[in-house]
Amino acid sequence: MRIFLLALLCVFTTVKTQIYDASLISDELRKNANVIVQENTEQYTINSIDDIEIKHNKIWTILKSDGSDSGNIALHYDRFTKVDDLKVSVINAFGREERKYAKKDFSDYSNTPSFGLYDDNRVLVLRIGSIAYPYTIKLSYTVRTSDTVFISDFQGIDSYNTSTLLYKRVINNKSGIPLRFQVKDTELGKVNVETNGTIQTFTYQNVPALKHETKSPSLRSISPRVEFSLERFTLAGKTGDLKNWDSFGQWYYTNLLQPSTIITPEIKKEVDALGLSGTTEDKVRTIFQFMQEKTRYIYVG
Repeated sequence: MRIFLLALLCVFTTVKTQIYDASLISDELRKNANVIVQENTEQYTINSIDDIEIKHNKIWTILKSDGSDSGNIALHYDRFTKVDDLKVSVINAFGREERKYAKKDFSDYSNTPSFGLYDDNRVLVLRIGSIAYPYTIKLSYTVRTSDTVFISDFQGIDSYNTSTLLYKRVINNKSGIPLRFQVKDTELGKVNVETNGTIQTFTYQNVPALKHETKSPSLRSISPRVEFSLERFTLAGKTGDLKNWDSFGQWYYTNLLQPSTIITPEIKKEVDALGLSGTTEDKVRTIFQFMQEKTRYIYVG
């Protein structure tokens, strides 16, 4: 019995090691590859017009120093998006776990663009320190967002010199809101689509690495992908719909454009104090000079 248990333990250990053993991956997928994505799965649950939960699981192997940038993890969020259940494991070439990280180990930075003064966008960053190549990173985390207008594309190829064994997205639409999607296959391959009730599954498998060369085209223009949109959505707390261009245009005008054209009592008081006179051109020039002298343009996200 003891011998049987020891043998069984050896089998389990071997299987675990083989999952992360880059030498077992076919030569076709290793060709031109600095990084091999062994698995990238995304489980979307659309709960309502203002609630989407996404569970991410990704395992990728960095073969050599040319792929070292893939050892840096950056996860973006804002006040409408939360990142939780964040776990990272670093596994060496022999299948042994070298390091473990949690959310507390990530650095949290403002993601304000260089031309901006303030922005709500932030980014969690983890830089994996030096480790012998090849090594594997296993990442899992959950994102919950109330901004349902932005459902990212399912893109078969994310970067040059990277091959992929499995890229999979499962969408469970519990909201009752129609979800539209458009599949754009290319010469590089096709996305497999399966529908079962409210659940839709998109997969793209065994993708060889594309070698980056001078003036290589953007991957978006050549990669197979799927684009998504909910018929009704929420953006920054404001609901809208994408049933047609008329309804979307009305939402855009009412919520984004019209508020900026309203003349408040405070604005009217400032203009009256200018004592405008003369032609329309004279009045416009006076207002323009006032704005130029009294205001500064900044970016506030």
